[in-house]
Amino acid sequence: MLKVKNLTHEYADFIIDGMSPSEMVDMLMEVNGASYKSAIGIVNDTIGDNYVVIGAWAVSYYTTPRATADIDLMIRKGYYEKLIDRFRTSGAVINEYSSTAAQVIYGKVNLHLLEIMPEQHFLLDNKVADKLGDEKIYYLEKNNLIAVKISSIMSPDRSAIQTKQDELDMMKLMEKDTDIKSKHNIDRIKETLMKLGASSDYAEKLIGEFILK
Repeated sequence: MLKVKNLTHEYADFIIDGMSPSEMVDMLMEVNGASYKSAIGIVNDTIGDNYVVIGAWAVSYYTTPRATADIDLMIRKGYYEKLIDRFRTSGAVINEYSSTAAQVIYGKVNLHLLEIMPEQHFLLDNKVADKLGDEKIYYLEKNNLIAVKISSIMSPDRSAIQTKQDELDMMKLMEKDTDIKSKHNIDRIKETLMKLGASSDYAEKLIGEFILK
């Protein structure tokens, strides 16, 4: 299963009803000067589309925007160090948790970077492209996001607080998509869980526990 490193979130999350992700970003930039668009611009200029947004930003994209200074990115193997070096030369503070995971503090924005292995690159191949102001931004596809959330909930590396947030995120994703239990979506989620290391039986057990209950 995909293991996500425990990353410390410095800034609190909060909900802004009726606000789109781009409007949320504009508001936060006005309030605290966080350079979200600039940070994503650096990512795009350095590694192109070899990443996807996961975590709170991805959940917010598909459900209700949750304002947060944290942006979690999955990075294709071979591009992680290049991006770290670029942010370092841009004056960002780099806190490396391992050779494949780091926190990048760029202004008041926290980017949490996770390099994924080639066998997980399929997560980047079916991404959803959108705009953040005049910058492109790429989100993890929804069924893949749900599978990753399930995988994270089952990971022993997650804290109780992180697991609870993952469960709340799952509830929001389910509430906002009445078609999530369709055979097409269930098959897609099962396929992703299996690619992340679950057996067929275990993937079906997880789907039954988290989606079909």
